[in-house]
Amino acid sequence: MTAVYSSGIHHIIKFKGVFDLAMLYKVAQKWFAKRGYEFHETLFRDKQESMGRELTIEWDGWKRYTMYLKYIVRVRFKIWHVNEVEVVQNGEKRRMIRGRMRIIITGEVEADYSRRFEVSPFAKALQKFHDTYLFKKELDHLYADQMHYIQYKLGLVIKKFLNMGAYTEQSDDIW
Repeated sequence: MTAVYSSGIHHIIKFKGVFDLAMLYKVAQKWFAKRGYEFHETLFRDKQESMGRELTIEWDGWKRYTMYLKYIVRVRFKIWHVNEVEVVQNGEKRRMIRGRMRIIITGEVEADYSRRFEVSPFAKALQKFHDTYLFKKELDHLYADQMHYIQYKLGLVIKKFLNMGAYTEQSDDIW
């Protein structure tokens, strides 16, 4: 039985203005790749509304942290009132998007992702005992805390890209 533990914190970024969605993709993919995460776009929905287009985008990134634990970072975009505009930047014209955006970053720690404990009822009971009593503090405090900082750092990268002025780290020296 695979157990999934949430970090308990959702990082929410709200933005209204002009941005380059293609470059945001590149920045995020580079961030995931640099840290060894497998990156997948699980949803891209484009819907026409009266005030402009509405985009829903979902990304998942995962990384095997140990033989027993896997980190999962989920990024959900909701972009509405989307209108394409031409912007002159550094002397050249670029196509960008004007709209409102809400980004939600969540994180999870998945235990027994390889399903090694699913071979017998005894092994399942052993895993439940292990996760509930022996490994509970590490899962709740150490690994969930690490996931919180991973989410936070991805949020900083996105905010920096959107020029939102949040460039300070909560703690550079941790994780």
